[in-house]
Amino acid sequence: MSTEKDVFYMTIAIKEARLSLNGGDLPVGAIICAGENIVGRGRRNMLGNTRLDHAEMNALSEAVTDWRGEHLVLYTTLEPCIMCFGAILNCRIGRVVYALEDPYGGATELDRKKMPPRHQIKYPDITKGVLREDSRQIFREYFQTTDNDFWKNNLENPFFKLCMNID
Repeated sequence: MSTEKDVFYMTIAIKEARLSLNGGDLPVGAIICAGENIVGRGRRNMLGNTRLDHAEMNALSEAVTDWRGEHLVLYTTLEPCIMCFGAILNCRIGRVVYALEDPYGGATELDRKKMPPRHQIKYPDITKGVLREDSRQIFREYFQTTDNDFWKNNLENPFFKLCMNID
């Protein structure tokens, strides 16, 4: 269940995503909060041309100073991928709030029982769909303007279909 606080912080994550969009990158933005304080910010930025340069990874790198992050909340405009979700589990983030589900690469719905025991112990609370349509609109803008061959008119990709309202 989302709160007014979730909407407030997701708005900030969406601003991070807009910065990615303005830079020509996939518009994913993330922030991490400790109470009322933003302790990490990240956005997708492929300037370094690395597959590790995801918004959540960048925010985690800035925010997590030890491995016990139960008091932290991560807000992201897109459901985390398996790499980012693994890092979230490893850092023991207490809660994850995301705007838009990712039927192509999202990992929050993985079967917990099949995960290694250490990752079953501290599973974060998940809240999805906060400002979903706002996030979806930013991805739609990206897909309409990108020259990235992978994403341009990728009619078979379920995430592209979701964003572009293709059944």
